[in-house]
Formats: sequence, structure tokens, C-alpha cells
Amino acid sequence: MLPSVYAPLQNGTEWQIWILRDNGDRLATLLANSQQATGDLAVSFEYASVLNNIGWFRLTLPGSFDRRVLRKDNRVVFWRKPVGGAGGIAFMGFIRSNRTRLDRNGNVLRVVEGKDLNYLLSSRVVAYPAGHARADQTDQADDLMKSLVDENLGANSLTAGGRAVAANVSSTYFSVQADTAAGPSITKGMSYRNVLDVLREIADAARAAGTEVYFGIVPTGESTFEFRTKTGQWGQDRTSDVANGLTFGPQYGNMGAAELVEDATDEVNYAYGLGQGQGSERTYSTSADATRTGASLWAIREGKVDARGDATAAGVLDAADAELVKGRPLAYATAELLSVPGSIYGKDWNFGDRVTLAIDGRQADALVRYVRVSVDERGYETIEPLLESYLT
Repeated sequence: MLPSVYAPLQNGTEWQIWILRDNGDRLATLLANSQQATGDLAVSFEYASVLNNIGWFRLTLPGSFDRRVLRKDNRVVFWRKPVGGAGGIAFMGFIRSNRTRLDRNGNVLRVVEGKDLNYLLSSRVVAYPAGHARADQTDQADDLMKSLVDENLGANSLTAGGRAVAANVSSTYFSVQADTAAGPSITKGMSYRNVLDVLREIADAARAAGTEVYFGIVPTGESTFEFRTKTGQWGQDRTSDVANGLTFGPQYGNMGAAELVEDATDEVNYAYGLGQGQGSERTYSTSADATRTGASLWAIREGKVDARGDATAAGVLDAADAELVKGRPLAYATAELLSVPGSIYGKDWNFGDRVTLAIDGRQADALVRYVRVSVDERGYETIEPLLESYLT
């Protein structure tokens, strides 16, 4: 089991892990690695955060831990304090899976797995009929996302507003950020489609229109959380051309092993959005990236998206734009970012930040799209990010 006091790879990161009831009451403290540790000790744990998608966690506990506490939808909270930084909730998720492991020597382990708060977004469909004002909307991308969530999970997801079934999460625990009107105008038809899928398509359409919009549910306390959006990047801009910017590269002493991948295998650079109608009467819109289609004699790669749920030409075009972004060539890096003074995770950089990456003789902005944090049974902490680079 993890010792009560240890020196992990982050050189002294402090951890606590709590299990909460659905109302936020604390049931157990699983790990407290202070000088006077109290509570049960975890064997190991890991979690991952993903931009505009669902993150996950895995927690391994000794067999002596009371399995009754590990109830479905109880929340697991990972509280983290990096060296020299402030402590706070680093991850919160819902228990969705339990396994009991028994080795050949009769030792019992309990493995608990679950999803982060964004899992709620996949739990609803847009339960309004086609043609309803809430199923066919035009708004700025960030505000459209908030309306979508409010009308299917929030205070306005009621039958009085036309929803097939009331599905509101109690406002005691869940809220939606106020509108900010920061994204481009997007038109979307979404009747009976999954809320998370629609949110991701809106984000892709916004990116194609020139403004990146990110979304997620964030904890505002142990028992409360809020759906929020942000443009530019989810976290902070820490690129080299801003004050106190941060560059990762082997020459800076803060990067270990790394791999840069540029992959255009599944590229789409000319997209057709197919709207309503049949045969020659079917409406369609096209979206193209002139730079990519003209890159070589064989560069054009076409794709299509079924947008018959969009009744307007603007909606079909936005669907084609989203398909174009979805089919962009991949440029990403996996790197071992070392926790040394000036680049400590959780203090100098974080999930969702935009940083500068120097690799293979090139330098470019990179967005931290994914971070996996793990602590093994020896108490060693490992940070594994995935960075999306903006190479030209």
C-alpha cells in the first residue's frame, strides 16, 4: 500500500482521496499522505482528463476496505497539492465499476473504476421533436452549448418547456455558467441526439469558423459542479510569447522521452454535408480547406456527413464544417514532461493549457489535450500528457 509519507516523482506531491455520497457527504478518506496520516490507504490509483470528452479513473484498494462504500454513482475526489503550489480538487468522477481480485495467495484487492463529471453529458439525449425551437437552434457556439445542457440536464429540462421527460439535475448541486457570447454563430439540428455528441460537433464547427470553444463540467466544491465553456484554450495561455511562458524541450531540461506524430491517413479536406430530401432533390453544402486540397496533385480527400436532422442550409453547412475539422491531419506529441523547478505540473502548467513545444528542430504551440496522472504502489507519481501541436 502507499506509505503515509513518501517522495514521489513530483518530489513531494501531497494527495488525498475522498469518497462522497451523491449529496456530497464524505464517506471515507482513502489516502492522506501528511505527516500524521489518517484513514484507509490506497494501493495505487490513476486518472485521466480529456478535453471535450469523458475522462476516467481507476483506484485499487486493499481487500479490507468496506465494499459497501463503493456504491455506483458515489463520487471519488482526488485532491492534489504539487510542490510549491496550491492544493485543490484535481479530478472528480462517478463510480461505475467494481472488481474484486483474489491472487493465488488469497490476497484480496478491490479495483474501482469510473468516469469524470463529463459522463453526465452522455447521459441525456436532446428529447425534443424535430422542428421544436429547442431541437433546432442558432446561437453563438458557447451559448448554444449552454442552452443545450440547461434544456436537457439543467433547470430548464422540464416537460413544461417541451421536453419529452423531465431530466433536470437538482440545482442544489448542478448549475450552468452564464452566457458569454464569445463563439461564432452556429446553427444546429439535434432532435433526439446524444448531448455529448452534439456538444463535440458544435466545438468542431466553431473551430472551423475560426474560434476554438471548449466545454466541460467542473467541480465548484465537494458537492457542487457547473457546466462551463471557454474559448482559445481550456486552461491558460503559457506559450513562449507571453509573460512567464513555458517551453518544453530536451534542451530546457524539462522533457524526457518524446514522440511527435504527423498522420494524414484518415484526412478529409473536402466535406459534403447532406441535408433533407431524396435523390437529386436532396440539399447539400460543401466545406473545403483550400490549403490542404492544393497541397499536391493527389491531395483532395472527400468525406460526407449525414445532416438530414438540420432543416436549414446554415445547419447543413455547419455540419460539413465540423466534418472538415474532424478529418484534419493529426499532429500530436506524447512526451515525458519532467517535474523540475519552473515546470511542475499543477503549479507551472496544467491540463488544458497552451504551451510551447520544441522538438526535432522545430518549435510550435501545443495544447495539452489529455493528461494521465498515476501513482503506483511505491508512491511514485507519473504524469503522461498528450499535446496537440500546431505545426505548419
